[in-house]
This record gives sequence, structure tokens and C-alpha cells, in this order.
Amino acid sequence: MPDAPNVEARHFQLIDTDRLLSTDRAAHAPRILLLNGSLIYAG
Repeated sequence: MPDAPNVEARHFQLIDTDRLLSTDRAAHAPRILLLNGSLIYAG
């Protein structure tokens, strides 16, 4: 990537579909974290 000297091509990997769609996935239920970005300050 000669246009962006701050980006290194070695950090970009192609998607491994075998690993992505593997049946050997985590045995626990999906863990989802939702963050709400609004903070209300009544001061």
C-alpha cells in the first residue's frame, strides 16, 4: 500500500471460510455486549 505508509499490508488477511464456518466453535452461548453512548448528567 504505497499510498498509505501508516498501513502495513501484512496486517490484512484474507477471510478463512473454513475457520469462519467451522463446527468446532465455542461451546458457550453467544456473549453480546451493548454499549449505550449517551450519558445524562443532571447537575
